[in-house]
Amino acid sequence: MSVFRKHDDGPVSTALEAQSLTWLAGAMADGGAHVVPVTSGPGWLEEPRLTTTGVTPAGAED
Repeated sequence: MSVFRKHDDGPVSTALEAQSLTWLAGAMADGGAHVVPVTSGPGWLEEPRLTTTGVTPAGAED
């Protein structure tokens, strides 16, 4: 699986983003939106690279 790595000049914004995504993921078990897993460290954040796709009329019906 390919990953996307975000970099920051300091550890603050990527750490906050990782913390926020972890918090949002806690609601998945109760029917919340799916959140991708993240790995982070000082000044960086990694998440799975999402594939490009499109919406179809049949998919919108599902």
